[in-house]
Amino acid sequence: MRVIYLKAEQDIESDKKTLQVSDLCKITGQDKKLCARVGKIQILDLTGMTQKRTAVSMMKIIERIQMHYPDVEIVSLGENDILVEIISPKHKKERFTLGKIIFVCCICFFGTAFSIMAFHNDIEILNLSKMVYESVGLVRNGQVGILEIGYSLGLAGGIILFYNHIGKRKLTSDPTPIEVEMRIYENEVNAALLEDAKRLREEQDVE
Repeated sequence: MRVIYLKAEQDIESDKKTLQVSDLCKITGQDKKLCARVGKIQILDLTGMTQKRTAVSMMKIIERIQMHYPDVEIVSLGENDILVEIISPKHKKERFTLGKIIFVCCICFFGTAFSIMAFHNDIEILNLSKMVYESVGLVRNGQVGILEIGYSLGLAGGIILFYNHIGKRKLTSDPTPIEVEMRIYENEVNAALLEDAKRLREEQDVE
């Protein structure tokens, strides 16, 4: 018996009106011609769909494949449910995206600066630094001394090390804390959307 292997991701994006097996899954097997034919089997027709997302069960894909090739054994190695996000070709608006990036950067920059200043005000850092100078027998000349300079450099260096970024360059190949949190958030959102689709019986499943 011929065998094909399917691997589906949890979520995909598509701007096509009709979705085939190859749009939803990666396909492999010894019979490459069979894999190519299976990949062209239509699964969904999105024409006229107003929703931005839809859920597809792997059982639906297997059912469609077996309708065309009942003698083929299908092995699924990926997700059991797929979240399809329908996007428009006009969705790629560089100016709009750039504007959102600048807006988020401004919020992060000024918000973080305000938080740091508020923290320094709460702990009365000027009095604290004065006490440190006096404890080691030094006298601070002016508002800025070696302690303040060292603290500022240490704060900047700590932020860079923690977030693992200097501009577009990463210090190591490890994912940054923000990337880790974004992946966790993305997985939780996808799981919630798939669960809602099942409860509302909106998932594209076997008939």
